[in-house]
Amino acid sequence: MGSKAPRPRPSEPAGATRRAIALVVFCTIGMTLAQAVLKVALSRETGIAALVLDPFFLAGLALMCASGVLLVLALRHGELSVVHPLLALGFVWVVLASFAIGERLAWKELCGIALIMAGVALVGRSGGAA
Repeated sequence: MGSKAPRPRPSEPAGATRRAIALVVFCTIGMTLAQAVLKVALSRETGIAALVLDPFFLAGLALMCASGVLLVLALRHGELSVVHPLLALGFVWVVLASFAIGERLAWKELCGIALIMAGVALVGRSGGAA
């Protein structure tokens, strides 16, 4: 029996890349919501036993798990070079959430968010193509 050379993997169809991008965007939104909900649960002065039963704590963990599943699905349907850079959207969502609750943003933070958004847009437009 001769060994067969592995066949090159065909590039992912455009629909799979779009699906992966959508999944990772929802993943980052879910992770941001999970962190916000966990922050609420952890800001309460309670012991570990009460924390484990806290609905906000449990909801935060569930959102984190669901976001992890979305990331796995995104990696399954898309190229790592597209999916992983899009995880930077989490920084954008966190800053926007901070802004929404009345925290003031410095110009450096706003510039950083603009750069992240520009990079995400470039990655999204390229779709992983060389």
